Amino acid sequence: MHGDRLEIVGLVAADRRGSGEGGALVTAAEEWARDRGLTTAQVLSGSERNAAHAFYRGRGFRGVKTEQVFVKSLAGER
Repeated sequence: MHGDRLEIVGLVAADRRGSGEGGALVTAAEEWARDRGLTTAQVLSGSERNAAHAFYRGRGFRGVKTEQVFVKSLAGER
């Protein structure tokens, strides 16, 4: 749980996709959140993960934001 919403940050390993486990986990998480009075669920998913986006859209989620993440390695810099 994150603040006043359910936040899903990961579901199943790549080799388990398509097994139905992800859908079952989302359903269980949503029920858990409703039982605690939460009214919103959020998922963070990388922009390149098109299959994941389709999975979540198919379960009623809608895209609301696009962002970039910037990373810089500091190893070896002085």
